[in-house]
Amino acid sequence: MNNRPTFPNFYLTEEAFQTLVGDGNWKINEIPWHLAIEIKDHFGIDTSFCVCGSGVSALPTHTADDVPVAGIDWIRQEDKLRAGEKPFNVYHYLITQKTTEGYPVFHLGEQDTVAPHWSELEDLKVYFKDWK
Repeated sequence: MNNRPTFPNFYLTEEAFQTLVGDGNWKINEIPWHLAIEIKDHFGIDTSFCVCGSGVSALPTHTADDVPVAGIDWIRQEDKLRAGEKPFNVYHYLITQKTTEGYPVFHLGEQDTVAPHWSELEDLKVYFKDWK
């Protein structure tokens, strides 16, 4: 978390956070469309392929502001492919413990993504257990 921005990019409500983490235990979930629509403007580009999140349903009992409680990987289809580039870009967002404004979400960019930042469809299997 050394390269985390000083200020969050946006905040999630309690309801949005609960929808994002699902059953918890850092299980990867595809974010439901209604929540993805709500937060998509924070991603800056409208070529989303998939938005996945994971987190803990039982939050840590200590109140350190920098405790990670969830994450989002935003996967977008590269709309201006250059020679040799892979068709998908993956970006990571870190969510920390709740504040008075909600759950802070920090854009970490290419670091800490589950799949490689530059990915092919095959690389994205890590997000879907039952993908065949």
